[in-house]
Amino acid sequence: MERKEPKRRKKPNHVVRLLSAIALIGAIFIFLFNAPLFDVTKIQVVGNEKIRTSEIIDAARISNGSNIFSLSRKSVADRILQVAYVKDVNIKKSFPNKVVIEVEERINTAAYRLNEAYYLIDNDGILLEISQEPVAGITIIGGLTLENINLGDATFSKLPNEGLETLLKQLVAEGLFSKFHVIMLGDIDHINFEMYDETKVEFGDLREVKYKVSFLKEILDDITMKGLKVKSILMDQGTKPVIVIDE
Repeated sequence: MERKEPKRRKKPNHVVRLLSAIALIGAIFIFLFNAPLFDVTKIQVVGNEKIRTSEIIDAARISNGSNIFSLSRKSVADRILQVAYVKDVNIKKSFPNKVVIEVEERINTAAYRLNEAYYLIDNDGILLEISQEPVAGITIIGGLTLENINLGDATFSKLPNEGLETLLKQLVAEGLFSKFHVIMLGDIDHINFEMYDETKVEFGDLREVKYKVSFLKEILDDITMKGLKVKSILMDQGTKPVIVIDE
């Protein structure tokens, strides 16, 4: 009696399956990157008040009909961040054909008085705008000469004295930057401020500037708490400030 050999099972052709999978994935990618369904036809901008929507869209440079899958969010964001008033931006893709641009704007809080114009900056010292007219409710910084500054520049680092940069940054850090109507920096040995209620601060020179700004904040907080009407604060008369009450 002849012995029957068991039938050998055919091994699955893994190569064929792999190639088929690759071909399928390739076909899907070709479809996604070429189907008109995924062409960008809508761009929405949110969060902007100062900046015109058209300015942001122009800066984004998203071509009409761009494929939403091939669109680089980082590249678009980097282009929009070149707009001076844009502090941060987030790009979202809303499938199948919409891009949402979320913008965080910078706020002008002060202005350098230069060349008979007002150079508006935010708390980071970023130059936002040049205006021929004064802007109400912001701090005026006078007595300086600044050259070769352009929109979007970080101006604090361009100040003629490192101590002035430290002073302005410390005023921002202590929440005092916007409390002054005028900051005069023309004479670094006799810096002075004027508050909105016309209280004058003779700050003096730039020695121990961080300590002096912190001390000034304590003085102003104490004045507010006690409800005092102060004519001037003299910080250039020695180690102890002199507070002149307006009687």
